[in-house]
Amino acid sequence: MRARATCLLALAVAVLLVRGAAQTAGQAIAQPTTSVLVDPAVADSYRLGPGDLVAISVFGSPELSRAVRVDTEGRIRMPYGETQILAAGRNVDELRQAVAQALVADKLAVDPRVEISVKEIQSEPIVVSGAVRTPLTIEPTRPMRLLEALTRAGGISDPTAEHILVSRQDSSGIRSQDYPASKVLSGDDAQFNPELTGGEEVRVLPGGRVYVVGGFKTPGALPFSESDPLTLIRVLTYSGGWTTTSKPHQAVIMRTTKTGRHEIPVDLTKVLARKAPDLTLASNDVLYLPDDTTKKVGLEILERAAGALTMAAGTLLVR
Repeated sequence: MRARATCLLALAVAVLLVRGAAQTAGQAIAQPTTSVLVDPAVADSYRLGPGDLVAISVFGSPELSRAVRVDTEGRIRMPYGETQILAAGRNVDELRQAVAQALVADKLAVDPRVEISVKEIQSEPIVVSGAVRTPLTIEPTRPMRLLEALTRAGGISDPTAEHILVSRQDSSGIRSQDYPASKVLSGDDAQFNPELTGGEEVRVLPGGRVYVVGGFKTPGALPFSESDPLTLIRVLTYSGGWTTTSKPHQAVIMRTTKTGRHEIPVDLTKVLARKAPDLTLASNDVLYLPDDTTKKVGLEILERAAGALTMAAGTLLVR
């Protein structure tokens, strides 16, 4: 009986030890890693830059296999080699071929089998600005898509924004690409959700406004959209029409273009009576309606008033 009790006690202790080991292992697995590494699957299109860390493996030659960081000039050098290998601007496959050629040129291998993986990215920052809720600078540790960068910035703050400009500087200068905001936000087409690798500036261009100034019942600023254009009749509807002291037959559209400033006379009474065309307004147009209580002011004063409308709270009219 005593032997049996001893065996049972030993078995119980063993079970407790196994459970404790399992819990300890589970806790060890749950602990987060502190190293900054790239996601296991780096896009084949990713172009290396200065500071990136790549792991180079040469089959059958462990003395040539190691992690190498791209220097400030965008180059790397293999152990025991003399050839400076250009890495910046190349993807993994292109660098693999360049390393193999350098090994042959330095007489370190005859027909080397080279494998390369990106371990860490230390590329230039991604700047997100313009009409976003939280403009920020992202220090990327991996490639990311345009939509992810916008999400990190809190999303687009201006519902009328229609253009997202992505700019990057290279040896030939600054290159910019304009993407439709609606197609970027849909996330349906990778063509409109490009990969960002660092060094890009993402700017969400704020949508335009049409400014309604003077003898309107509800003057203010109307959001402008290229896909949903504003006409004179629609502006009258949103602004509540004109006051009893206004002069609708003397209205003026004030427009600034590349050729200068222009004033377009409009008779709103004829527009409503379908006796004059219902003109389409352009972004940043000012529709001025004089009335008996004020004199017709100059264009510069009106532009200042329109600017003040965008700054004042509650002046953006909801369409």
